[in-house]
Amino acid sequence: MVDETKQTRGSPPLPVLGTSQRFYDIDERLRQAGYELEFPTYPKSVSIPPQFNFSYKPLQTGKSIHLLRLDPAETEDAPLYARFIDTGESDNPTAYEAISYMWGEPIFNARLRIGDGTACPLEELGITANLASALRRFRLRDSVRVLWADAVCINQSDIQEKQIQVGMMAGIYKNAAQVLIWLGPGADDVTHRAMDGFRDLARWLIDRGLGSVPDDKSDLAMALLFNKKFLTIPADRSVTQIQDEVLENGMGKIYTNPYFSRMWIVQEIALASRAIIYQGQCELEWTTFAIAMMGLKAMVDNRSNMFVYDEKMLRRAAEIAEVQLMFTLCSGPPRLDGKPLDAFGASMRKLRGQTCADDRDRIYALLSLQTGDRTVHMKPDYSLALNDIFLDFARKALESGRLEVLYDAGTWDRQFSPSQLRAEQGFLPSWVPDYRSPSPARQLSWLARYVEAKNYELLESEQTKIGGKGFILEIEAFCLLQISDCVSREFPDPRIHIGGQPGCFEATREHVLACREMFKRVSQSNEYPLGGDAETAFWSTLVTKSSCLTSQTVTGFGDNMVYSAEGLRNASEMFKAHCLDENGEVFKDRFNVSVNRSWAISKASFDVATAIVFYETVRDTIADVPFFVSDDGLVGLAAPGTMVGDIVVCVKGSAIPLVLRPSPVRGLCSLVGSCYLAGYCPFYIERYQTYSLF
Repeated sequence: MVDETKQTRGSPPLPVLGTSQRFYDIDERLRQAGYELEFPTYPKSVSIPPQFNFSYKPLQTGKSIHLLRLDPAETEDAPLYARFIDTGESDNPTAYEAISYMWGEPIFNARLRIGDGTACPLEELGITANLASALRRFRLRDSVRVLWADAVCINQSDIQEKQIQVGMMAGIYKNAAQVLIWLGPGADDVTHRAMDGFRDLARWLIDRGLGSVPDDKSDLAMALLFNKKFLTIPADRSVTQIQDEVLENGMGKIYTNPYFSRMWIVQEIALASRAIIYQGQCELEWTTFAIAMMGLKAMVDNRSNMFVYDEKMLRRAAEIAEVQLMFTLCSGPPRLDGKPLDAFGASMRKLRGQTCADDRDRIYALLSLQTGDRTVHMKPDYSLALNDIFLDFARKALESGRLEVLYDAGTWDRQFSPSQLRAEQGFLPSWVPDYRSPSPARQLSWLARYVEAKNYELLESEQTKIGGKGFILEIEAFCLLQISDCVSREFPDPRIHIGGQPGCFEATREHVLACREMFKRVSQSNEYPLGGDAETAFWSTLVTKSSCLTSQTVTGFGDNMVYSAEGLRNASEMFKAHCLDENGEVFKDRFNVSVNRSWAISKASFDVATAIVFYETVRDTIADVPFFVSDDGLVGLAAPGTMVGDIVVCVKGSAIPLVLRPSPVRGLCSLVGSCYLAGYCPFYIERYQTYSLF
């Protein structure tokens, strides 16, 4: 039997610690908390289970499903006996519970015996060890339990049935009495301590930020997503204390479970009326887990020196909780001046990169999470090639008004030449996102901030007409500028400083000075062409401050500061005085700023501390990102791969400009990616031009 609790992530890097007293053996503490520091192996594909001597009966109707009537047993290791129920055979609905789980290793050596041996002859169905352990855990001692599990309740060898059933899975999980989340077998003492840790953290977060858990699910989602008091750490509890509790309680044993990397679980949890997490004999309410994970993610986001075991997996599990909350919120009553809420685009963006046995499920698994009036109508069809599905979805999404599809696309992370403009296997047009890769919003700060600000809003009603066929997409856009010069630079790891070699601080400082000289060469006056002064435009670019994002975007310079012209000027002056000037306090103490940030800030004056945080904001914004200018003095940041000669356009109805590259093939352009243009806000344009993207 596969013990999935042993599939933990590798040993994390040492954290950046605030004082010398905080240096300790992290690996040893993780081992004491029950972690096994080894790399797991994840199945890359799932094969069809062998059916042994079992054959499925055809379903009665196109709306029927198979349910598993699991027989009781007094001992956990007793053989598994069950019978199938066809819901189409009765007019009365049958109550059932749905299992959400990982298939595990694609080895189907466990047996599920179907029938009672009398009226129904016994047949055997091969199942994975993980499903077998789930069925044993959920089997009752004295009564039948009716369950639904995809691996056995869908005839996996019947492609037609599978396509129909996959299209019904949203209703299957929505209509279930509850969803049983199975993380696999586990050491009950370790799991019990970890789950108690989640309960304690969630209780503390609720008492401090919410007072009590709202009865209405939409109210709870609103509180967890937007309550700033809930998402900040008060003075009465230190980062170190929370960090220690997470480590010592072994809470990472839960959120690093491979289960949370599955794409399908998002729909299974989001649609559930109630969900409970099980591992071994222990259980935890999903709502409790979600509250704790949202709090942990917020703490990690707000405190750069907080160390948690496997931050990547923490974020992945927290984002599943966040998507579930967004869906709950958007499925509720309209908010924001009566407009329907729509977070489908944001959900797809957050979930890109999740594990899928079949990459086609990167689209099919999320279709049921659509809300609002911009529905993309598609039916699962596993006979289609992957790229055809991506292309079909992107075009239909754009036609329905989801222009955010263009923000997630572009050639900047998958280069190809114009000679590939032909129907060949593997070709994906530049305007179609590759949903197998992580979202660009994870790497492009202006896109991430826009997404954060606009997650739940519909785009403007006036939008571009979508035209073209096949690989060609026709859009209406207006050319804002042509890039005359651009520069980018890769920075070293900010936590590492090797004697005799320039560190991240020095590289950032040199790059800022180079960008400043480039901008001075094209800036004709103190006034910026799109309004305001040129100096503010330059510094707002280095931190991607824009009024078209949101007036409430927090800079990170302090709890009481928001983006404003005055705040930006003050912070940039402190940065110039203490970072760019060789006599500045930060420049002279750059070693400690790089490797001992917390100590440096704790000893610094307000001006110097502000300069350090401004430096960090600039560093994170412009690392590996092209800084560009135009001949008429416009300035901005663009997606990696942007070149001199590329053009920046605003698409009708879009809030973010895009970089296009004119092709040698007359009349065609490729989409490079999104960009930030200082001072840009959508404005009225009388006449647009049609651009053909490939």
